Amino acid sequence: MFYVLGAVEAKSGQFCGILSEKHRSVEFLGLIDTMLEVWPDNELYMVMDNYIIHQSEITYCIVILSILSRLHWRTEKDFP
Repeated sequence: MFYVLGAVEAKSGQFCGILSEKHRSVEFLGLIDTMLEVWPDNELYMVMDNYIIHQSEITYCIVILSILSRLHWRTEKDFP
């Protein structure tokens, strides 16, 4: 079984993604790295569900340490 982790740029509809045999925080962070390569000059806004890989300690640590200035982090808990 393979998983597709992906993102879509809202204005253009451009898709960016990765294919993986697993669906863990490591792969999710790989998607974020890919997004930063595909859209290097854009601020990134992400809206995610409450799946554990989006909220794991390792995910938060990496985001805070490396890309916080470009990534605006939101989960479904942040919206009414």
